[in-house]
Amino acid sequence: MLSITSTFALLTSLGAVTLASAQTNFEGANLQPNTKVGDYQYLGCANEVPGRTLTAISFSNDSMKIEDCQAYCTKNNYRLSGVEYGQECYCGRFIAIPAALGAYQCNMGCGGNKKQICGGSNRVSIFNNTNINAVAAAPKLTGTWQYQSCFMEPQNSRALDILIKADDNMTIEMCTQACGDAKYPYAGVEYGRECYCGATQSPNLQDASDPTCSMQCDFPCGGNAQQICGGRLTIGIYKNTAKSKMSRAAVMGARKGRFVKVVKESEVAAEGQ
Repeated sequence: MLSITSTFALLTSLGAVTLASAQTNFEGANLQPNTKVGDYQYLGCANEVPGRTLTAISFSNDSMKIEDCQAYCTKNNYRLSGVEYGQECYCGRFIAIPAALGAYQCNMGCGGNKKQICGGSNRVSIFNNTNINAVAAAPKLTGTWQYQSCFMEPQNSRALDILIKADDNMTIEMCTQACGDAKYPYAGVEYGRECYCGATQSPNLQDASDPTCSMQCDFPCGGNAQQICGGRLTIGIYKNTAKSKMSRAAVMGARKGRFVKVVKESEVAAEGQ
């Protein structure tokens, strides 16, 4: 009877056992789609597109390894991670159209581990963390604030013109509260941490909620990773459906475009009696 040690040695020599060290880091030039190590699954090689195949955050490192990119994206609550050009890491929640898996030429070794493949020239090796829960869609209503949509920022202006708050712990509620306190009817979250307000919404904005749009609202809120706070040059806009509580004097001043004496709400009510 063969001992356990001799049996393991025999199976290894026959190729029936793959050493864990070779599997753990997705090493090998012929990595096949659907290969899974731990929580991570290799989806395949995708072509790069304008606006990026994975549209969220990114970083570059001459010593890039696949696990570095996976850890970075996971830390920021992104399911998908992609390595490109041997040294670039991209994160996202979806593969942007018209990019598609099944491309060839993911053939560049990673800067930090030449046994790994980190995409290629305009090619991205994409991995999926199967243990990350999907982020909830933007709530249709947050208190009295109704979600309008995700919009691309205009080239030479802003969708909402007042940056009222920037906070690494941003949430949708924090932004709508800040805009509400400042008596603005529109609130918008962007880049995971920025809050914009406005008396009006810029006209003719391009809706970025269409999945074919190359730019998306896909940044998790810094203070609540289960919420989406806009994206890179994209903003999620909310409108306050409650009646404005601005004083009549403030409204008249805004209409006339000049400074006026601010009248208390009680004084406005008294005038109407």
